Amino acid sequence: MTRSGTFWLFTLAILLVILLLSSAVQKSFWEDETLTAHTAAGGLERISQLAKRDMHPPLMYIVASYWGRLFGYNELGLRSLSIIFAVLTLVFAYLFASEAFGQRTAIFAIILLAISPLFIMYAHNARYYSFSAFLTILAVYAMYRFESSNRFIYLFIYIAACTVLLYLIFLSISVFLACNFWWFIQWWRKGSHKFSQVVYWLSAQAAVLVLFIAGFRYLLNAIQNYPNVIEFQNWLFDILKRTAFWGYSFSVSETISPTNPIAWIGLLVVFGIAIFALWINRKDINFWLLVIMVMLILIFNLVASFNVRLVSTWQNISYRSLYALPFFLIWLGTGIAKMKPNVGLIMTGILVLVYGVGLFNYFSNNQFIRPMFTVNWHEIIQNISSEAQADAVVICNRGDVACGYYSKRYELDTYRSNNWEDIKKDDPSEVWWVQSNIAREGKHEAQENTVFNNISKQYVQSETFNYAPQDPSIRDFKSRFLNLREYEYRVNVIRFYNP
Repeated sequence: MTRSGTFWLFTLAILLVILLLSSAVQKSFWEDETLTAHTAAGGLERISQLAKRDMHPPLMYIVASYWGRLFGYNELGLRSLSIIFAVLTLVFAYLFASEAFGQRTAIFAIILLAISPLFIMYAHNARYYSFSAFLTILAVYAMYRFESSNRFIYLFIYIAACTVLLYLIFLSISVFLACNFWWFIQWWRKGSHKFSQVVYWLSAQAAVLVLFIAGFRYLLNAIQNYPNVIEFQNWLFDILKRTAFWGYSFSVSETISPTNPIAWIGLLVVFGIAIFALWINRKDINFWLLVIMVMLILIFNLVASFNVRLVSTWQNISYRSLYALPFFLIWLGTGIAKMKPNVGLIMTGILVLVYGVGLFNYFSNNQFIRPMFTVNWHEIIQNISSEAQADAVVICNRGDVACGYYSKRYELDTYRSNNWEDIKKDDPSEVWWVQSNIAREGKHEAQENTVFNNISKQYVQSETFNYAPQDPSIRDFKSRFLNLREYEYRVNVIRFYNP
């Protein structure tokens, strides 16, 4: 590693840590993170119970459980582990890109990764996102080094990384397949066709599968629990919708409104760089490793998004496939590196500007495509706690786990709407109804509306407190083009009481 490479890597790693720590401190857990915190705090017994019905292997919860014992189960405690993995992702993205494409590509790639609003938004989460990104780039780097040097230490690292990755997320089979696809293409292209190389490689793949034997029961569980495929009137439209959202998120982030001109400038620049890189590197087998990795990860996550449990949450595809982001940005880096220096700097400057706008919006809670990530649950529950009467009760949406999690952290009596018949027997002086708006109809919505109307009739007065507003332009865009339900605020808190 050259002195300039070390400087850039160290500087950008420090910048990434600052951005991720700031995010970890500022943002409350969102729904999936509260599931991690709640499950990890419950130890192995609670983890084993969740594993019977969860769509993911239990490794992340096990790691988070032991990490939480040391550093706490709060936001910074659990997220600190993800921040470490995010920094390691940056380091190995640089090592891989510099080995495969040269230092210039590597520097451009890690600049984009370190300030990517999408990476900052999700890499610090107390979920598997940065862990999977690190293991993926580590596996690919180890495979590449083994293929070029035939040193077995890299083959062992590859085996370890792929095995742990499969125990972390089942969809990472896409990484396993992409590595094999590229390796065999490279082996064939070299022309030597040494049988011993194939034996070593296939033995490594067999080792991964043998080491994953214990995980097959979780995989079978997930398949059995997997909901039926959604029936769509227009499959092509839904595939294009998901792909377009993925491309938008990876290109400019989820914190710039589609109606904002800066977003379209960013999209045009990214699209131009990507096409240029595809053309200029079309004969480079290393470049096709990036393409294969990004495309297979995208395809597997697209397929997984077509189930009834995820009808309105197909937008999850961006963070569920976050482990493809380093390869996508290296792809862009290869294009920028082969442009004329002045042109490359202009393209980079434009992307830095676009990403800067995305980061500003992220930290100021503006233009979020999914306002659920702007909800300050500490503020909401603290306000309820400071204003509520001693016998007050809090009722949370049945579809929202974050409300119940934070209410318990603040030691408030929390219930669901289906508990109302029992609650009203105690005749509480006031009821705090926490309505988390979502963009689809939930299966409990009719029942919740009935209870809400009953409470409205029982209590004479009410006050409404609104949190996490949705950007008007995004509301209109989602309602008009995506057929999603329109709502002004992500969370409405209604206080019912009698004078």
